[in-house]
Amino acid sequence: MNDLTRPKKNPDFSGSAVSLTNPSDARVYLTNLHGLLNELDDVLAAIENSVPAELKERRDNLEKRIETITNGLKGIIDKQGGYQDVIEGLYALKQRRLSKSYVADKFERLYPQFAPAVIVKAVDIMKLNGLVKGGLLDEGHMELEGVLKLSETYAYVIK
Repeated sequence: MNDLTRPKKNPDFSGSAVSLTNPSDARVYLTNLHGLLNELDDVLAAIENSVPAELKERRDNLEKRIETITNGLKGIIDKQGGYQDVIEGLYALKQRRLSKSYVADKFERLYPQFAPAVIVKAVDIMKLNGLVKGGLLDEGHMELEGVLKLSETYAYVIK
C-alpha cells in the first residue's frame, strides 16, 4: 500500500483531552454532525455548479480588483498616512495594537517585595496591573529595566 492508497491516520488526542470518556451521546451527535456537514458540502457544490460562468468570471474579476485596490490603499497608508471621514463612513487607516510581556526573573530581581504576589512561573498580569494602577510600580521604569517588553502589531481597517 503506497501513501496515496493508505488510509489517512486520524490524530489521537488522548494525551491532551480533558475528561475523555467517549460518551455514546457524543458519538450520536458527531455522526449526525458529520452527515449534515457532508450534505452541506454537496449543497454548496451544487450552488457553485449552478452559477453561470459569466457570474463566476465577474466575481473573480471583482475580487481581483478589490484586492488590488486594498493593497494600493495599504501602500498609501504606509507612505502617506491614514484617511478617515466619519460622516461618510470612509476609513483607510492602520491601527497599532500594543501587547505587553514581562520578564519574570528581571522583575523578581528588581522588585523582590512584589515578586511573590505576581510571579507564578510568569508575571501575573492582572495583579501587576493592580500594582501599577495603585502607583506602587511604574511601567516606564519596568520597560527601561527590560522587565516590560512591548510588541506592536498592526491591523488595517478599510471599509
